Amino acid sequence: PPRSTLFPYTTLFRSEALSYAHSQGVVHRDVKPANIRLDAQGVVYLMDFGIAYRPDSGEIPLPPGMILGTPAYIAPEQAQGGQTDVLPASDQYSLGAVLYELLSGKPPFCGPPSYVIFHTIHRDPLPLHTVAPKVPRALAAICLKAMAKRPDRRYASCEAFADDLRCWLRGETPLAYRRRGWAR
Repeated sequence: PPRSTLFPYTTLFRSEALSYAHSQGVVHRDVKPANIRLDAQGVVYLMDFGIAYRPDSGEIPLPPGMILGTPAYIAPEQAQGGQTDVLPASDQYSLGAVLYELLSGKPPFCGPPSYVIFHTIHRDPLPLHTVAPKVPRALAAICLKAMAKRPDRRYASCEAFADDLRCWLRGETPLAYRRRGWAR
């Protein structure tokens, strides 16, 4: 694919990988650029399931207040500590944060971990059109929907996230863009 569409394509493939992991009952809990690899043939790999969690395993989640994952990419529910609310939607937020960084050149929030965690919980990232004006608004809408503060406002699954990316790549208006009322 042309370079201009490389980021959505790689995000699409990662979203599909997460969708597969979620279908197997696994939540990655540490989706970040360092855990994503692209080989010489352009195949995308999601790596390092070292802190993955199976909510149905009976395993005891982390105690309240304990945070697991990389602060710049964790979902608000992860940033609040404890892991009882960390479900597939948390991985989707993290993947949205990776896409935000790919599109803007920086993570949604930067600074010391405590600053990043506070802002992840209490603030929205700057709109992509303010930090990266050349990013198409429809693609920005997809990214920000995946990063909604509340899990119930994100896509229903990583597969639905992937579906909206496919829609954008085909030149169609993505659901996230239509729902925000930006499409004409």
